[in-house]
Amino acid sequence: MRSPGQKHLFSLLLLSIAAIVLQIIPATLQESNSTISISTTPAEFNDRGTSSPPITLQSRNSNKLIFPDRKESTDILFMVMGQRKYFLSWHSLLKDIDANIFFVYASFDGAVNSTDEKSCNCHRNNTDLQCETIFIPGTTWTEGRNLLAEEAIREERRRGKQFTHWVFADEGVVPDCWTTKDIISKVYGRAGYGAKSCWQRIFDYIGSSIVPENASSISMPLNKARPMQFQATSNADALFFAFKRDYVPYLLPYPSLRKGTSEWLSQAGLFCVINTCMKQSVAYVPYITVKNPMHRPYTRVGLDAKNLTQVVRNNYFNEDLGFTPCAGFDSLGQNYDLTAPLSPENAHTLNNLIPTQKLSSCEALKLRHESWEAAIASIKEY
Repeated sequence: MRSPGQKHLFSLLLLSIAAIVLQIIPATLQESNSTISISTTPAEFNDRGTSSPPITLQSRNSNKLIFPDRKESTDILFMVMGQRKYFLSWHSLLKDIDANIFFVYASFDGAVNSTDEKSCNCHRNNTDLQCETIFIPGTTWTEGRNLLAEEAIREERRRGKQFTHWVFADEGVVPDCWTTKDIISKVYGRAGYGAKSCWQRIFDYIGSSIVPENASSISMPLNKARPMQFQATSNADALFFAFKRDYVPYLLPYPSLRKGTSEWLSQAGLFCVINTCMKQSVAYVPYITVKNPMHRPYTRVGLDAKNLTQVVRNNYFNEDLGFTPCAGFDSLGQNYDLTAPLSPENAHTLNNLIPTQKLSSCEALKLRHESWEAAIASIKEY
């Protein structure tokens, strides 16, 4: 048995150990990068009247704002059209990205079916990267994107559910995180600045709650322009364009063009529709730009306001429903109606800068989409 004095000393010893432990635990937690704190402020209401609370996701050892907190519920169909030889590079890149991706590659100069290309094990049930290839010879840029959109419909029929995003990218897209590396390391966290790390940040943004609820789509500016902060526009380049699935019925298929006219007019047609029905709803991936070193010369025949007006009339007008969009719209430029730039501290308020959407007055676009979708055969031989 311990004497009263021994008991007193033992109690003092226990108290000392407890004090030391209480000092160590907070320091240990502070040093851990894996502990994430999520703080929310009282909910604000967006332009559609739904609750949209600003959310801050922050590592205890960084000021990282963009974190894929919606990764598990974000299901991305990523579609690329290009030369056959670039398929393997895209497959190698995407299989290492930490996101839920289904990859479709459309080659126009030869089918992706050689022994070497099969070694990557491209099929829709692959656990590393669900994958599919199609061959679309003799197609224009617009026709190729619409064939990819048709394949997206077929894939959703096969799987019995929709993706959350349809993403289109040109074969030569290369993102740039180096130019703005200082702010990127603060907003996205430090993870290198090469192409693969940069793509990971782009997918992290798509899968994050920092994307405005009112955004219809996501894009990136060309690197010859200045990097965007937290901003949105009605007219962004098609080099990389991610459609939120809920808005696909209003925006796709791309408008058909008169043979020989500039393919750029099909994206300009989208400028018109977005400007009319969901103005300034294309959110930019903040601080990241893209370039296309494989950009090919294209015809600029008919790339003017007169031909744009005709493209809009031929593809979108439904006079029976009184839908004649884009009155007076003649812009072929990009970013002319950018929202005000927001710093990371105010990023959550971008949703409030996106005007009230006018989808109820744009039902004719859904009818156009439904007619197109109904004509898509469930099985397509390429």
